[in-house]
Amino acid sequence: IPFRSTAFGSSPLLLLLPSIISQAIFRCGFVHLYRRVEHVIQLSIRRHEQQELLQQQQQQQQQQQQQQTTAAETNNTTNETTNAAAATENEEQPISESARLRLELNDWACGVAAGTGFGGMHAVMLYGSLLASENGKLGTLYQPSCSDMPALIVSAIHTFFFTILDLILMLLTFYGIQHEQNKKHGRIALIVSVLAHAAAAFSTTANDYQDGCRYSLLFVSLVTAATMAYFGFCVAPSFLSTNQTQRQENGGAWPGDAFHQE
Repeated sequence: IPFRSTAFGSSPLLLLLPSIISQAIFRCGFVHLYRRVEHVIQLSIRRHEQQELLQQQQQQQQQQQQQQTTAAETNNTTNETTNAAAATENEEQPISESARLRLELNDWACGVAAGTGFGGMHAVMLYGSLLASENGKLGTLYQPSCSDMPALIVSAIHTFFFTILDLILMLLTFYGIQHEQNKKHGRIALIVSVLAHAAAAFSTTANDYQDGCRYSLLFVSLVTAATMAYFGFCVAPSFLSTNQTQRQENGGAWPGDAFHQE
């Protein structure tokens, strides 16, 4: 490693701390960017629906004008068309195409997608380099940090836990940023995400010692399990914001939209 020749290379803690902070900043920046893109998409959907509403109103006005002209000929025809128009107004309108698209804009779907991508990238960096270096070579690589288990298996187990942890950390970041109904819990979720990542990363320093993988694998698994438990019990029940929850209950309609409350 190039850092071995510097003063920072003598302590792995000094190398892990900037990495933890930079990844936390990257996650927060990604979610902030996603919020902006989501806002633009929502505005575009609103404008599209307003245009559709205006077109529907114009069509209804044209139909009413045609009905008024034909109603002058006979009163029976007028009564029938009036009853038919009242019946159509009372019918529930089906979910529009834009409403179905709006249902896809929720933190669960986007958080899982982002966490999977971030975890996959992390997995390639952790395990892909070691796997590629061992391709085509004879024999099994053992390291002093884990004399009873091949290095590929140790790295694969670490990668598995860190991939799951990356997914949970991304979901915690989605929950923590701009969670309007409970900002205190949002800040706590962000702090927990940084602390969980730091604990998992610092536990891998046990690999610098003889057979230290026994402790590093144990600590990483415990940190991952504890983070999943915190997310499942404290965050998941109120993960979606109030607007997203009402949107799903209304079948995709915006809470407070006048043209959805008629």
